[in-house]
Amino acid sequence: MSANIALKHPLFTLLALLALPPMAAAGTYTPDSAASYALAHNPGLAAARLGVDQARARLLQAGGLSNPELESEVRPNLAGREFSLSVGFSQRFPLTHRLRLEKAVSSTGVALAESEVHSASRTLDTQVRELAIKLQALSARQEINRRQQVAARDLAAAITKAAAAGETPPLEAAQLELEVSRLSIIALQDTTERATLAGALRPLLGCPATEPILITGTLPAPVIPPANVTTPAQHPDYRTALTKAEAARQTIDLARANRWEDLTVAIGYERSREEDAGAGMQRDNIAVLRFSLPLPLKKRNAGLVAETIATAERTTLEASATAARLRAEAAAALDEMKAFTAIHQETTTKLLPQAEALENRFNQLQKNGQATLPDVLRARQQRLTLESAGLDARRDFHLARLRYQAASGL
Repeated sequence: MSANIALKHPLFTLLALLALPPMAAAGTYTPDSAASYALAHNPGLAAARLGVDQARARLLQAGGLSNPELESEVRPNLAGREFSLSVGFSQRFPLTHRLRLEKAVSSTGVALAESEVHSASRTLDTQVRELAIKLQALSARQEINRRQQVAARDLAAAITKAAAAGETPPLEAAQLELEVSRLSIIALQDTTERATLAGALRPLLGCPATEPILITGTLPAPVIPPANVTTPAQHPDYRTALTKAEAARQTIDLARANRWEDLTVAIGYERSREEDAGAGMQRDNIAVLRFSLPLPLKKRNAGLVAETIATAERTTLEASATAARLRAEAAAALDEMKAFTAIHQETTTKLLPQAEALENRFNQLQKNGQATLPDVLRARQQRLTLESAGLDARRDFHLARLRYQAASGL
């Protein structure tokens, strides 16, 4: 059996396919499903959720008294039979409401951890959708380039055949071959960009580094959403900033309460045996109640209090800055959506039909010998540029809409 026959034999083909290494299954997503998958499998977000458990554990520990201390003392008289034995417990009590403040600070810490997780989830959702939109637009651009390559190769074959018959100059065939090569370079550049986007998307999804990523679906036509007055009150970033400011204000009260030392209270029992002249050995049982205050009673931590006050002021200003930033981002994204919508409508409804009609006209004239091949290629390049411009406007609109939704807290 010859080599050509063997390659065409069905059994040989089947065995050859079975011998190939298995290909990794592609992860197929839409922008919505990719965002949902990332929220469930992103390792960084999973680690952030553990921060909530840590905060709750600190809340469980906060606000409790320190453990009591067991005290005992034995004092034997080495010169006789006299001795004393005492046993007691001591407990430290704060003179201020420090324990309640510790509990409040830890409770705010739980709210802050939950708010940070919500903010991180929102950021991750936006990042994944942004990459998915870019991959969708890239797929559409690659399809445009593929159709251009097919048309260029068909025309090159026809021109090469006509040149061989002496009907057209050989220079036209060389020009078409150069056009095919240019489109092939563009295709390689798009492939490189796809690899870059997929490489950025994989860690966000929590996928293996070798798993292919496929984003299905097409970008819908631009539709500007209703303009809403941006109120950052419910935005995760703003709520996180407000919670930080509240925690800082509570820390001021805690720092002031920590200036006072704790009061130590001890209770105990003492038993002693002493020899009394004329009365013999006497045994005494004594209850003990003891108070202890360190001196000075008030610590000097003015620096710590001043630091907490400055931190509270800073976090309050940061919350105001966050609200202003969100309003500005939403307004800018809305203006961008309007601009990209106008570009898309002008390109797709007016310029692109004109370019297609002009290209068809030059194709017909070229067949009749009334136009040159450079004229056809120039018209085709104009149409390709307009198709890409319309696609870029659609992509940029959806990216701007994503920024608008992220800034508005929608």
